Amino acid sequence: MLRAALTRLQLQEGARDAAIETANECIGDVTELIKFHASAVLEDKGPARALYDRLLQSYLPEPYHELRDEIARQFNVVELPARNDLAWLLARESDALVLEAA
Repeated sequence: MLRAALTRLQLQEGARDAAIETANECIGDVTELIKFHASAVLEDKGPARALYDRLLQSYLPEPYHELRDEIARQFNVVELPARNDLAWLLARESDALVLEAA
């Protein structure tokens, strides 16, 4: 959980490489979403698409579906337009981390 929070902070600060390295050790629903965000920012969308497919097929609580799909849209993992801006995405990730920690 702490690694997911650190990954999210690194993404927010633009430290993409550090975020990806940190995300590699994340486990859990919210942390998988943060790991997905970290992989989605890469030019090579292959790893992000594979993780997105896994998130679609795994049991992911319904409240996280919108966040999963918005990450995919914003970073062109899927060919659909984003519904929200990056600030919305980062706020939802923060909310998810807080709920997971509670």
